[in-house]
Amino acid sequence: MSLSDQYWLKPLDENISWKDINYFDHDYDGKDFFEATYGKDSFNTLNIESTSKNKYTTPNNTLGGQLKKAWIKVNNENYLLKGSGTLYAFEPINEVIASKICEIINVPYVKYSLKKIQTKRQQTLVSVCKCMINSSQEIIQAYQVLQEENQLTHSKDDFYVYIKILEDHGIQNADEKVQKMLILDYIMLNEDRHLNNFGIIRNVDTLK
Repeated sequence: MSLSDQYWLKPLDENISWKDINYFDHDYDGKDFFEATYGKDSFNTLNIESTSKNKYTTPNNTLGGQLKKAWIKVNNENYLLKGSGTLYAFEPINEVIASKICEIINVPYVKYSLKKIQTKRQQTLVSVCKCMINSSQEIIQAYQVLQEENQLTHSKDDFYVYIKILEDHGIQNADEKVQKMLILDYIMLNEDRHLNNFGIIRNVDTLK
C-alpha cells in the first residue's frame, strides 16, 4: 500500500479489508524507518509519539526517488519529510521557494515548510508537506497517461499530445497549468522535470 493511490496486494486466503488498514485513515509506525533514514534519535526532534504498530507495515516501503524521505502521521494528517542530496542542502529550501512562486503565479500547489532534524552527530534540514491526495483519490503520472493512450513518442511532441488528451477528458485549462509549471521550472533552473513527476489526480470512485 502507498499514499499515492488506492491499489494494494494481499494473499488470496487473507481476510483483510483495505478500509481497515489503509494509511490514509489509519496510523502506522514512523519511528524506525525515520531513524534509519535520518539517524538515531532523529525522531525525537518531531516531538510526536511513536505508535506500537509493526515497523514493517508503513507507507515508507513504497517511497521512490533519490532523496532521503519519510512519511509520518501527525494528528491524523500524513506529512512527507524530504531531505537533501547535496552538501549545502539546497533542495528543501528550493521546495519552499517553489511553493511560494506557485502561489504568486496562481498554480495549484502543495505548501512546503522547513524543519531541522537533530541527531547526535549532525543537524539536517528537511522540507515538509502534506499528502496531496486523500483516501478517494489517486495520482496518475503523465507517463502513464501517454502510455495508456499508446501515444508516447519520447520527443517534444509528448507535450502537445498530453495536453490534447487532458482536454479531451474534460480537464479545464490544462495547457495553461502545464505551461505555468514549465515557467516555474525555467525560473528555478529545475533540471528534474520528467513525465514521472507530474500528472493528474483522479477520483477512484467516479473516475473523474
